[in-house]
Amino acid sequence: MYRTRSQPQSAPQPSRPIVVHQYTLSDALPASPDDLIRLGRLVAGHGAQWRNVAPSKVSFRPRDAFKYVQEPPRVARRRTPPAIPQWGTKLGDGELVDLTALDEFENTDLASVLAPKRTATEASLGWDDAPAFKRRKFIEGSLRDIVPMPHILPTLPASQPRKFPGTRFNKATPLAIYPHTLPLTEPSPYARRSWAIPLRGPLPWKYTTPASVLTDSTQPPQPPDPATTNEITWTEPSLLEFWKFLLQMRAKRQLGPIGLSFNVAPSTGIIDSQFGQSYMGIGQPQTQYSAPESIQTISTRVANAAIPLHTVDHIRIYHDAMNSMQLRNVLYAWAYTGQGASKVRVLKGARLPLLDERAQGIVIW
Repeated sequence: MYRTRSQPQSAPQPSRPIVVHQYTLSDALPASPDDLIRLGRLVAGHGAQWRNVAPSKVSFRPRDAFKYVQEPPRVARRRTPPAIPQWGTKLGDGELVDLTALDEFENTDLASVLAPKRTATEASLGWDDAPAFKRRKFIEGSLRDIVPMPHILPTLPASQPRKFPGTRFNKATPLAIYPHTLPLTEPSPYARRSWAIPLRGPLPWKYTTPASVLTDSTQPPQPPDPATTNEITWTEPSLLEFWKFLLQMRAKRQLGPIGLSFNVAPSTGIIDSQFGQSYMGIGQPQTQYSAPESIQTISTRVANAAIPLHTVDHIRIYHDAMNSMQLRNVLYAWAYTGQGASKVRVLKGARLPLLDERAQGIVIW
């Protein structure tokens, strides 16, 4: 039930007495008695009464009802977990395995069987006149003295970020590093990133190209070759020439403000925990080694068992994020010209990681 107004009725006769009660605040201005009587007659001229309203009928249709949350399935029966034997209980016959009862292992490597056999004519000729294969030797000592000091060159100040109108690198398929996904989001105009160039050993990210440094400076450097070791082979002259090229690129500022760092790994393979968060940073959580290893072992090891970034000899090129792919194309096109007339593009076919401001991996390109 609710209160409603009825149709206006005729105003009361002036002879009928009307009592008007007014309730106001203490600080309100009092109204005149004539105005109160006039307003009271207007109110009394409209009747107000209670009326009953019939309830509305609501129909229910079972087909129009939906159940958004289903009940969980009921378990038919309760399974009893297997009992765990007490410590020190003797093993049964079915739990013991005798190694001597196993079948002999059969080698599945059929390379020697499928290899072409040498004919009798080739065997009779021999290889006495052929030149002996010369085993390549790699530098195992520190690379600190290959390039002159300083090894860390900060970024030169610039007025504002500018995008370099050069050719973007598109010679390989990118591989995103978790948690990043492809396609990458457009970086901020003020974001900074860096390319890591390996000098010796594998970088901490899988599928990146390792590198090594030859002791013989007369041999030319070699780009990665998937048919052999698939690693970058540097020489001392090629490293020095590459460092000079980076210094010139930094001075000309053709790719914006650039910073360089020639990072030399510790002389021992033992990694102390206090260097876990060095100024170079760690790309991702890595496994620490407890025993020193030779450079040849590190260079040829699969990059699956990665080591911290600061324990690998490498060069970092810091740049504006908007010019990352233009800089990558310049590194791809750089060629070393040694004593001979031929040019060697050392970084052709290399897979290099792109890092953010905290040395965390973004993508391998």
